[in-house]
Amino acid sequence: MKICFIGDGTSIHTQRWIDFLSKTNDVFLVTAKPDKKIKVKQYILKGNNPFFPKGSNYRVCYSFNAIKQLKRILRKERPDVVHAHFVSHYGVLAAFAKARPLVLSVLGSDVFVAPKRSFIIKLLVKYALRSADIVHVHTKYLKYSISQFVNAEKIRLIPWGADLKPFKKDYSREIRKLKKRLNIKGQKIILSYRRLDSYFNMDKIIKSIPYIIKRYPDVILVFMWGSADKSYEKKMRSLVKKLKISKYVRFAGYENTRMVPSYLKMADIMIMIPPTEGGSISLFESMACGLIPVVSDIPTNQEWIKDGYNGFLVNVDNQEAINLKISKALSNIRLKGKFYKINKAMVQNKGDFDRNMLKVYQIYKELE
Repeated sequence: MKICFIGDGTSIHTQRWIDFLSKTNDVFLVTAKPDKKIKVKQYILKGNNPFFPKGSNYRVCYSFNAIKQLKRILRKERPDVVHAHFVSHYGVLAAFAKARPLVLSVLGSDVFVAPKRSFIIKLLVKYALRSADIVHVHTKYLKYSISQFVNAEKIRLIPWGADLKPFKKDYSREIRKLKKRLNIKGQKIILSYRRLDSYFNMDKIIKSIPYIIKRYPDVILVFMWGSADKSYEKKMRSLVKKLKISKYVRFAGYENTRMVPSYLKMADIMIMIPPTEGGSISLFESMACGLIPVVSDIPTNQEWIKDGYNGFLVNVDNQEAINLKISKALSNIRLKGKFYKINKAMVQNKGDFDRNMLKVYQIYKELE
């Protein structure tokens, strides 16, 4: 089968999907942001809508040139199915190019955040959703959120899932090296493994540490990320110094995906507290590795975490609540094994990336 992906080549989600599907299919990517890690053919879109900032996917996708270019590519390649990721820019582009048959993947911020930027983007998101043959969502909440714009029979709920294979290996040697590099000597480890920027409330995590160490002085907070806002990183480092907690915080910095299992196997608690979330692969990975999740009390997380049963949900708008929930996770560290059994089974049953990708492939077969 020939599959056309339309999406951000630098996105880990795009890369994972292409890597899996290109093993048995003829896959190519159309993107405004190519990446060397992608080994299939990449067509680079050109566009220059001056109403959007340079480097933005919107600046390219919301241009007549990109629409015409995509139409030419589709006429040349004649794919069996077109799959666009992120509705508010690549999905809109695919809809205007009349790509068929069209699958759209909703990520979360493309329907929760982007439409709030302007009334025009909101209208275009609705148009793209209605233009698709199939709309793929990965949480029940996303399905509910778009149901007013899309016929129910067009919506398919398939969680992203995590690639569980790397987490089955023994990382003892790597963990010893990692602890030595980070100067960690037996302390309990709280891990933050998301993009380092203000959206993920990293400042609130840091502000919880003075409270935490009064009760649990044998704790280390580790920040590890795949990408970061450099100016925000500088602010967070300054905040740590201002609060005089440098002894208890480690900025491990950027790490590639090969290092993720070592960090997850090393840590005890995973904290992720954005105000909204379309769904998180990081949550699946932490559940599969046995960490105690401390996550935002929002609908998408409520689908996976029951407070006190297999993790902890927290009100991200309340600093005191964040402090107390992290403390509660530390006081219940003995439950880590119990949580692990529950969460591992959940992820294996519903959050296995390989299994879920085969379900996506069946959608392609229906449309072929």
